[in-house]
Amino acid sequence: MLVEVGRGQENASRWAVGEDRVAANRAWILRALHGSRHVTCTPDAPTDEP
Repeated sequence: MLVEVGRGQENASRWAVGEDRVAANRAWILRALHGSRHVTCTPDAPTDEP
């Protein structure tokens, strides 16, 4: 499964599940990979979990 969550968004905007769907969506996946190289996680970011 691959999921795209836009910058500043809390929910997935696109996803692909299974080899066939991942292959069919390869173009947006490759674009997202390139852009994710400079994205970092903020460990103290608020979550919805208690």
